[in-house]
Amino acid sequence: MSEFYEQLKTASTKAETIRQAQIKMIHGDVYLAREKLKFSRGEILLPQSLQILGETDFSHPFYWSGFTLISSPW
Repeated sequence: MSEFYEQLKTASTKAETIRQAQIKMIHGDVYLAREKLKFSRGEILLPQSLQILGETDFSHPFYWSGFTLISSPW
């Protein structure tokens, strides 16, 4: 979701925004590493409860395919 809202700042439509966020995840540009979420804006320190997840790659469809746009795509 962090990547979605980051892409929303520059994309022409919400549909394009979700597409771009999914592409970033597929290419490995969004991932967990060393207790931080890394994405196009930079990185966010994770809360202690999520730091146990370790390093996670979000390129598998399990992580990005569930995002669905509801309402107007504009």
